[in-house]
Amino acid sequence: MKRLLQFTLPIVLTALLLLCFPQSSGAKFESNSSRTPKVGLRVGNQAPDFELPMPDGTMLSLSSLRGKIVLIDFWASWCKGCRNKKGTIAVYNRYKDEKFVNANGFTVLSVSLDREKEPWLKAIKDDGLIWENHVCDFKVFKTNTSKLYNLGGVPRKWLVDENGIIIARDLSSSELKVILDKRLKE
Repeated sequence: MKRLLQFTLPIVLTALLLLCFPQSSGAKFESNSSRTPKVGLRVGNQAPDFELPMPDGTMLSLSSLRGKIVLIDFWASWCKGCRNKKGTIAVYNRYKDEKFVNANGFTVLSVSLDREKEPWLKAIKDDGLIWENHVCDFKVFKTNTSKLYNLGGVPRKWLVDENGIIIARDLSSSELKVILDKRLKE
């Protein structure tokens, strides 16, 4: 009997430990960075990917900008609150050529919820939106992108890192500067 307990007790205890603490089998040492984050709209989620046409008809996807920190800026030419882009322009000019720790630069992806092409293009020119990433499919809030990002209105902004992970939402230009400054190479 004593001999039976010597052999079975360790097996029973090991089985109980594995049942009670399944992560203790080495999984606790797995790095969070090796897991693919859930696609969603919260900080820490993988930003939902989308593809929309640029002014010349070329399709541009969010995922094609991987490697850079990207400010996704949802706006429309008909939205008065969206049209003051002085802060965004200043941030773009300040950080577009900077060297970041893990990213190959910073850019803005302007996603317009316009109805017609001419007012959209005029607003880009009139407002001095000098970055090259402008997209719109002229479906206003009926666009799939609007649904993906659960847009009830504009303006809205998401900041994603070089891997497409959301690092901030609906931030001011000064908050954006603080985040970007922390990611700069020294």
